[in-house]
Amino acid sequence: MEELESKGTLEKEEGEVIVREYSESKDKELVMELEKRFEFIKRSDGSDMSNSKANSSPKGVSIPTNTISGDPLCRIRPYPLRIMLVAELLHRSGEVVGLVRGCIKNVYLRNNSFTTTPTISGTQRSCVKLGCALGLRVSHTHRRMGIGSKLVKSVEEWMAANGAEYAFLATEETNTAAMNLFTAKCNYKRLSSLVIYMQPITIPPKDQPPHIRIDKLLVDQAISFYEKRLRCKDVYPTDISTILNENLSLGTWVSYFARAGETDDLSFIEEAGPCSWIIFSIWNTAEAYKLQIRKPHEPMIVDSMGGSVQLESFGFVFLYGLLGEGERVGELVESAWEFTARVALDLKEDCRFVMTELGSADPLGRHVPIGPCTTRVDDVWCLKRLVDVCNSGGARDEGSTWEGAADAGNVFVDPRDF
Repeated sequence: MEELESKGTLEKEEGEVIVREYSESKDKELVMELEKRFEFIKRSDGSDMSNSKANSSPKGVSIPTNTISGDPLCRIRPYPLRIMLVAELLHRSGEVVGLVRGCIKNVYLRNNSFTTTPTISGTQRSCVKLGCALGLRVSHTHRRMGIGSKLVKSVEEWMAANGAEYAFLATEETNTAAMNLFTAKCNYKRLSSLVIYMQPITIPPKDQPPHIRIDKLLVDQAISFYEKRLRCKDVYPTDISTILNENLSLGTWVSYFARAGETDDLSFIEEAGPCSWIIFSIWNTAEAYKLQIRKPHEPMIVDSMGGSVQLESFGFVFLYGLLGEGERVGELVESAWEFTARVALDLKEDCRFVMTELGSADPLGRHVPIGPCTTRVDDVWCLKRLVDVCNSGGARDEGSTWEGAADAGNVFVDPRDF
């Protein structure tokens, strides 16, 4: 993928902390150590300053967290326009006490529900340039010092300098500290409510029912299908072709009920499909980062010497682009989940989990198979308009604002953001 040149290399000195762009030669080991220790932190009040996808199930069965697999930039490498910022202590030269990643992409809005910008004729959609903040981290020994706010502000300035109209980030519904930081201190507003589903893979997974067909699409077929069908989503990326062509994307499949005399000709998916069908894609997240699971009785405290609990790391695959319709769509979703588990087990990586994330109003959410070991995490997307960040004192166009609209309940979850 061609890498775009970003504008505005950042280096800001505020108080005892300088926020600057990440240097691989200088910062890699420090950042990796911060990431490693951070994953085990949990404040005594149960809250957490992370915006990673981490939470416990209602029964406290497990807590999944993202841990970097040797590459601090792995989560943002699929984006051509990206940056990583670190917070360095001035009085301890080189000590990294915080970080945040940023990237920029374009998204479509389904119609005028979220903006009054004129839509493209006949398509009923508008395009917004969106900056995404990912993986905010602050060392547990340097919290409540405003470092998180400084990192967020700095990455917003980079986004605005590179043309982003809005800043976007995600956190857990129960992450009180992060929600307070983003909404109270940084003026973000709630955009969407989502649910993350995580299930361990049963070995062996269930066999595919003989009456259900699951056929892999060519990339061009998948692109064409998604470009037509994604218009039902409130928010979805403009570069679906880039996502599907990314090395981490293992493929796209269409599932439907086998019929007598069925052939391998999949042209029907471009026209009027069968009564019940689904389409889904699989992202090999295990090549980027993994999950760490702790047992309920194990502590999650880092001691004063930086020691931490040793947890097992597992890979997982992410089920995305899940669309479908029909009276029997629930059977197809369950079969697709088992199919994804079989794909995961065939990978070289140690994949033990299947995960997906769906908007609160996504009609397929009620069909996700829920078992006794399923972990559900309530996720929140937050949004902030950036026009005033780079144009302080300028007139604000209230007529084209996206924030403050009704909840975007049916959204496409970009696997690059997860």
